[in-house]
Amino acid sequence: MTSPPRDLDGRSLLAVFAHPDDESLAAGGLLSWCAARGARVSLLCLSRGEAGHGGGEGDLGAVRALELREAAKVLGLAEYVLLSHPDGMLPWLEDGELERDIATAIRDGSPDVVVTFGEDYQNDEMCMAIAYLFPATQAQVCLQF
Repeated sequence: MTSPPRDLDGRSLLAVFAHPDDESLAAGGLLSWCAARGARVSLLCLSRGEAGHGGGEGDLGAVRALELREAAKVLGLAEYVLLSHPDGMLPWLEDGELERDIATAIRDGSPDVVVTFGEDYQNDEMCMAIAYLFPATQAQVCLQF
């Protein structure tokens, strides 16, 4: 089997999502494909997903954090940042807080492309997508799913 071409060497992509597993479900194929072709792929995840379902007994946020760490390896992410904003509460955070978090990730990583949810999602995802729109204009290309 031949290796994929490295035609994305020197390029970078930042994925911004609300919860662990959003990156895998919404854009895992794209993130993995870009990483395999040489792009530096990073992820900003805004909450630990502790209000979700599943995971059995115990701290679901901790379980999802471990799952995210493993997913990052499989996807070939260069790095990921997992913030601890309360799951399900992104629309009610202090004004400008999400924008600052996203703008910081964009400023620090200088991505060529930003990938996130589109505005047609509910609650956390919609709020996060809207918060991303302002700082994402600093990137060259913005892709929404």
